[in-house]
Amino acid sequence: MALTISNEDRRISGDRVVIDAKIAFDDNYPTGGEALAASDFQGLIQIDSLIVHSANLAMYRVIWDDTNSKLKVFLEASGGDGAEDEVGNTDDINTLRCLVHVIGK
Repeated sequence: MALTISNEDRRISGDRVVIDAKIAFDDNYPTGGEALAASDFQGLIQIDSLIVHSANLAMYRVIWDDTNSKLKVFLEASGGDGAEDEVGNTDDINTLRCLVHVIGK
């Protein structure tokens, strides 16, 4: 199933499209992150910038891997030392939602 994108708010800024959207994860996270392409957003052909604004669960951190076009999810490691581990392969994170701000063409 992969990622589900909803609530896209689109506007034009100069020669770029700015999109704010909600992204939901599924029950089968792949090691290395979930692929996210420009074409996953309505009418977008290129992602210039993607910023993850927030996640609904405080123990998770979602980052944009621009080089590989993936959203990667990290979980606070046990021990309280601030270390984080990537969510495990096939882990169920279907309750995780994040807000993203995308700029592209």
